Amino acid sequence: MDTECEEPQSSQAVTVPTELLREKVRIFSQRHRELQRAKSNDALRFGLGEINKKVEELDNLTEKDVNGLITRIKRRKHASVEDMYRLNHAFLQSMDHIKLFAKAPGALHVIVKELTGIDSERQIGAVECLCNLSLGEAPVCDKIGNMAGSYLVTYLDSIDERLKRTSLWTIANIISTSQKASETLVQMEIVPKLWRLYVDDSGDKDPTADFREDAAICLQLLVVHNQRVLRAEDLLFINEHMCKKKRSSAAGEYHLQILFHTEIVNPIMELSMEHTNYLIEFILGNLCNTEDFLNISNRLRILYGVRLLANILACQPHALGVLMQQIRVVWNTSLENILNKIFEFGEKELTVETIYLLRHLVPQQEEVGQQLPCKLENLRIPKFDGYEKLLHKC
Repeated sequence: MDTECEEPQSSQAVTVPTELLREKVRIFSQRHRELQRAKSNDALRFGLGEINKKVEELDNLTEKDVNGLITRIKRRKHASVEDMYRLNHAFLQSMDHIKLFAKAPGALHVIVKELTGIDSERQIGAVECLCNLSLGEAPVCDKIGNMAGSYLVTYLDSIDERLKRTSLWTIANIISTSQKASETLVQMEIVPKLWRLYVDDSGDKDPTADFREDAAICLQLLVVHNQRVLRAEDLLFINEHMCKKKRSSAAGEYHLQILFHTEIVNPIMELSMEHTNYLIEFILGNLCNTEDFLNISNRLRILYGVRLLANILACQPHALGVLMQQIRVVWNTSLENILNKIFEFGEKELTVETIYLLRHLVPQQEEVGQQLPCKLENLRIPKFDGYEKLLHKC
């Protein structure tokens, strides 16, 4: 049997484009701005007769307005809540506004300075300002990472939900845009903090405090799009704490993808029996309980379940026995039934991945006798150009 873990040749079936994730953050941010508008108007001390006029102004800020705000905060070396709120809207309205602000010497420093105090309202205003500013290009995100990264990472431990969530959105924007800024945040110990948020189940009791999906997006961006930025100690931390994530908890669909791309399952690092049992149970739960391959969540569950299982079987000699025992005892089914269910989804990319998995199953039948009732003639493999050549390797 081939003892090397294989990187599947295509991931088109479950690719989550970086821009899609960034757009999600944009939408969250826009909704949050709208929900907070009334409160913010009060905070800005608008008179009741002026509210409609002020809101209209905020929705139609010009470069002249942005330049005026830049001049104002630089002269005062301080940004008021109103200043930051106006900049929030300006950044969300136009990329040109972001570029204009980013080019102004000293302007970003004024916003970051507002993070240093003890006034939570100013801190929130500054982080929200940075969140929309981080929708800019890589040089902008590099500056934010260098100047405000330590604050953003620290705020992941904040008891203020708004501050924590906005920090997560800002971090997601930064990671998705800049490799350099990602490395900066990783050096600031962001991975363990994100992982703790990801596996935390307190959100089950208080949905408003559920940060698991936001943390998952950040982790996914780090390991899928910036694979080389994680340090050895980060990988070790994930390895040691992988079993804390429950399959049924929020954002559980990202778990196998994150683990696969960290390359924790490999010939060099032997998984413990606890980790092997956990991963196979997690994978089988996904394969047996997911009924379709139509949405991104289910595609992540199924395809990365197949991928990671192939790696586990290739790299861990004791994994086959664990797999077959769980299939019979826990799920009361057969390997053939599970494989045929996957093939019935009729997805070419998934079929290719499953055939890679078969390469680590079929050759072992002679070794385990009747313990592995998996015969090619009993599998309903969808046909496609080149599938016979690929299958022949089994």
